[in-house]
Amino acid sequence: MTDDTSLTLDELKEWCDRVSSFEVGAWEDWPDIDLYMDQVISYLEHYMEYFRIYEDEKLITPSIINNNTKDGVLPKPFKKKYSRALLSNLLLFCITRQVLSGPELAAMLRELNTAEDFCEIHTQFGETLEQELIETVRTVSQHTDNLQSADRQQLARLAMALSLQAFSAGTTARKILSLLKETKDDCQ
Repeated sequence: MTDDTSLTLDELKEWCDRVSSFEVGAWEDWPDIDLYMDQVISYLEHYMEYFRIYEDEKLITPSIINNNTKDGVLPKPFKKKYSRALLSNLLLFCITRQVLSGPELAAMLRELNTAEDFCEIHTQFGETLEQELIETVRTVSQHTDNLQSADRQQLARLAMALSLQAFSAGTTARKILSLLKETKDDCQ
């Protein structure tokens, strides 16, 4: 066993421990005052830190927000201030933009923002994300608990399996959004 392989496995387990403790937080715990862009970035960076893979990776920036707002993917802030609902939209956007295209994200967020009470959407988003992260960590643990060292072949196979799960779920989500678009177009 080389230092590199044991370090890889230890780092993976440590990362899994961190991610499995992730919580979106209750609606009531999110800021109830509108925030400016720099405050939004700081707030979201706190949440996105759990998902940073590379040290210098920028998961949310003012330009990402501004470009996606201009493109109609994200709702516009009111007088350059971001409400609690928009902040929650931004976190959902940051996480799902890894899987969905801009137009698909825009369609999903538009549908979700028609809810009378965005608090319910926020709660479901948080509970679902937290549950999925725990499931993924459980899968990783099942595959790595019996490894004495980081078996590169086994880890690559695990990465492939998780990628295929993500592909399957992402493709299904994209199909659902395309069906929602079709039914909306038929109604017009």
